[in-house]
Amino acid sequence: MTDTHVNPGMEALRTASAMDDGSQKFVHLHLHSEYSLLDGGNRIKKLVSRVKALGMDAVAVTDHGNLFGALEFYLEAREQGINWEVGGTRRRPPPPPPPPPP
Repeated sequence: MTDTHVNPGMEALRTASAMDDGSQKFVHLHLHSEYSLLDGGNRIKKLVSRVKALGMDAVAVTDHGNLFGALEFYLEAREQGINWEVGGTRRRPPPPPPPPPP
């Protein structure tokens, strides 16, 4: 797997607006960068370059547990003319066990 691989199983959105050739736009709204704590192998510069090469005009990065790559992602997307969105995935801890009976 290379840094520029984009998993086809990732959540995404097909916008309702049709392009000039009748096809629909595609934008990844859920993928992880190298900064994701649990997974992700996309290097930000290569990711944004690949998004642009595929003709997408926007992309979102939703890393697990942090926003460490947000500034780098924003700057790279802006430099390459790609609309950007930053999100995140947080894990909620399980609820505490019930108190013991009296």
